[in-house]
Amino acid sequence: MSDFRFNVPKIVWGDALGNTIIFPGPPDTPQDYPEPYDSSEIHRFPSGMVDAWDGGTIYLVEFTVRHVPLTNLTAFGYTATGWQEANGWAAFLAWAWDAGVFDLYPDKDAATKKSCILLKPRSAQYGHEKNTGLKQIPRFVAKSDDDTAFNWY
Repeated sequence: MSDFRFNVPKIVWGDALGNTIIFPGPPDTPQDYPEPYDSSEIHRFPSGMVDAWDGGTIYLVEFTVRHVPLTNLTAFGYTATGWQEANGWAAFLAWAWDAGVFDLYPDKDAATKKSCILLKPRSAQYGHEKNTGLKQIPRFVAKSDDDTAFNWY
């Protein structure tokens, strides 16, 4: 398992995966984990008997994206994608909310990737950082499109 915790990710999205989002830096509190499908159930009875229905497992990746500039910003040898750019963060989120499948790379310079579906934010759940003019996505959650583990963080 590789640890991409301190790498700058990217997202490739859109028609024919023709657009690229470069993160403004490594994501905050990245984690990947399995979770049972909503259809899974478990019941524990006072007698100690357990009745369970396993509907399967989904694999998730979650993190916070901070310091998203309003327009493209070049620093530290790369250009971070801006919020308001034609193919920027706002355009990506609007496209992904319509169940667009995108490729998430944990390191913008590596070939490791996973096709994903956006789960959160599902609406305008993002905000401004005080007095900075920057944006943030406090909880970015994506599901593996092929139901396999990420094993990145």
